[in-house]
Amino acid sequence: MCVAAGGSGVLLKQESARSCLFPVDALFPFGVPIMRILHVEDDEDTRTLVAFVLQAEGWDVVAVDSEKAAIDLAESGAFDLYLLDNWIGGDTEHALCRTLRSVDPKTPILFYSGAVFPKDVETALACGAQGYLAKPCTPEALIKAIAKLTRR
Repeated sequence: MCVAAGGSGVLLKQESARSCLFPVDALFPFGVPIMRILHVEDDEDTRTLVAFVLQAEGWDVVAVDSEKAAIDLAESGAFDLYLLDNWIGGDTEHALCRTLRSVDPKTPILFYSGAVFPKDVETALACGAQGYLAKPCTPEALIKAIAKLTRR
């Protein structure tokens, strides 16, 4: 579902994304766009907790557990931030980060991972990520890192 301009300038809900201005679910009730985050995490409990924390900030969170789902969504939807776990599906070469960066060279990528050896961090940043946050961390630290990268 999206919002498109009608013939008289009226905003209309449409099922097709072909002439979308922006997704309906990316709006506050008063028409103000909110931040949209693609969260890629293979641990279900972590996905649920992170979504809860970020949605409490008023942000739209799309959470997936696989590289393929993340790439499909990134190719079809506009996101303000990609929040990635390291080693999704055994990905030790950061293929997801590299693919996201090739599909979308501008959207910030923040790794949120328990893999915090210096080599993990260096490799992630070299693949195009703008930040790396060790988990676990406080909800405030996660929110602050996201706000810093998205300048919100």
